[in-house]
Amino acid sequence: MPFMNHSRLRAAAVGLAAAAAVLAAGPVAANASAAPSDVFTGKREINIAPSGTEGILSVSESGRVELADLAEDRALFVPVPTAPGSDQFMIKTGRLRVGGEALCLGVRNNGTSSLTVQSTACDASRSAQKFTFEPAGRNDSGRDLYYIGNRGAHFRITQAGALIVEETGDGPAPAAFALLDRGPSQLPDLD
Repeated sequence: MPFMNHSRLRAAAVGLAAAAAVLAAGPVAANASAAPSDVFTGKREINIAPSGTEGILSVSESGRVELADLAEDRALFVPVPTAPGSDQFMIKTGRLRVGGEALCLGVRNNGTSSLTVQSTACDASRSAQKFTFEPAGRNDSGRDLYYIGNRGAHFRITQAGALIVEETGDGPAPAAFALLDRGPSQLPDLD
């Protein structure tokens, strides 16, 4: 067997993990083929996968958003425009419900600790729940990548694998994320 460096082994493992996530999510996810812009209509469920890191974002039992290994209901999200044609989005939970209602992601101020992302009741008036998706190029597979921002701060993955939010310029570069289309949204159509 020819020598393989750690980068290639890691890339192969990431590819296998992504393939397993698609298969675990079921036939709809495996066959989903919506255009990248379709994920911004509020009508598509997605997984949010940090580029260069194994795992996808998921809502933990405590409500904090963190990296997870499995594609499950807690890892499905729906970016919903705050208004038609807006570049700001509320990120709603795709299938996770409390009292029959979807939750929204919001930036949480933790005092002197890093800002984190938490699931919370949706409130369109809260700026902490309004996010932007800024183009960040493409990954090695040709998939579009995005920086996810909120009021001048961006999602970042720490060396320990935690999701935090930092103002641009306060630390290392923000993380870029692939938005993996998993099929039609399960949110009620309110049109």
